[in-house]
Amino acid sequence: MLSYTIKPVIFGTLAAARVGVVHRHALITGLGSAFFMQGWKGRGVRFVVEHLYRRALRKCSCVFVQNAEIKQIFEEKRIVKANQVQVVRGSGIALENFPRTAFPPGDARFLFLGRLLRDKGIMEFCEAAKILKREIPSARFIIAGAVDSNPTGIALGEIQRWHREGVIELLPFQSDVRPLLQQCTTYVLPSYHEGLPRSVLEAMATGRPVITTDTIGCRETVINAGAPDSEGIRTGDNGLLVPVRSVEPLAAAMLRLATDAGLRERMGSRGREIAEQQFDVRLINDVMLRAMDLLPASASNPRIQLSP
Repeated sequence: MLSYTIKPVIFGTLAAARVGVVHRHALITGLGSAFFMQGWKGRGVRFVVEHLYRRALRKCSCVFVQNAEIKQIFEEKRIVKANQVQVVRGSGIALENFPRTAFPPGDARFLFLGRLLRDKGIMEFCEAAKILKREIPSARFIIAGAVDSNPTGIALGEIQRWHREGVIELLPFQSDVRPLLQQCTTYVLPSYHEGLPRSVLEAMATGRPVITTDTIGCRETVINAGAPDSEGIRTGDNGLLVPVRSVEPLAAAMLRLATDAGLRERMGSRGREIAEQQFDVRLINDVMLRAMDLLPASASNPRIQLSP
């Protein structure tokens, strides 16, 4: 059994152990809001979650985590043993489904994809868009996503207000995000925390520069990021990192990519290369299947033919 996301990992693993499933594995795609809630309620929720994780994951042969920081946190809190954990580079991308495409002509277009959660940085995206509209009135800022019952969820009416004011363009949930990625010039995810954001990897595969936050899970997607400059922005090979919950650096990073077509082209091209080298779904699947003893150790071709 391989379970992923918090409830299937905890309750599925405990149930599998009880009925005698021998080979139990778990994939931790992110820490979730429980690890970042503040106050006495947050501490209480975190205590319960850590306890349940500890009970469940000790019954797993292998625990996959999507970045090294999660591995470190789980080991420090004694949720897992070091010899249980395998770091994988996200869930991987089926590159043939996300071909690199040319940048669209015309105005700068910034895209945000995701659930309408405060923890995704959606309010910072809207505030930064408002600032940038003063500099570049023709720039477009597109949000596509759905409301969510998560404790950090944002009411639809709150986002619709920004839409009515002409700051952002709000689209409903999209079952196929490829047309939106191909029509944007920069992908933006100012999230507070992630495992390893799939939407960023899809944007990289499409050949788009990315702007994301210098935080757990997100920073792993921007390669060779340097030290923060005077505006707090770290420049990497394929995108820019900005501080969490900070509007002005985010707006400055967006302005930088809106006004420099050459930089967009270089970062987008490098992003595609990184996606091919590190985030191909077949490479990720190969690592996981070997760790679960589902591939022979002597198999010579890592690009196995599997559905993503």
